[in-house]
Amino acid sequence: AAYFYIGNAYFQKGNLEEAEKYYKKAIKKQPKLADAYNNLAWLYYTKKENLEEAERLALKALELNLSNENYKDTLNKIRELKNTKQ
Repeated sequence: AAYFYIGNAYFQKGNLEEAEKYYKKAIKKQPKLADAYNNLAWLYYTKKENLEEAERLALKALELNLSNENYKDTLNKIRELKNTKQ
């Protein structure tokens, strides 16, 4: 979980490249950590890139924790952005 929190710290500082690296490490170390999938998806949404991957990550977060409203919100926002780019 430490990698996840380091990722959050970098995200808050606006260092999205480092945040991405640590979210990926968190997922690798704890593949069931739904928050890491969601936060990496949100990072891609924020950068407006890798939206297909962002959607996949958000879906994985929901698969791990279907009742989390934040994950549903992330997925909906990603899909809205994807639709405006098409």
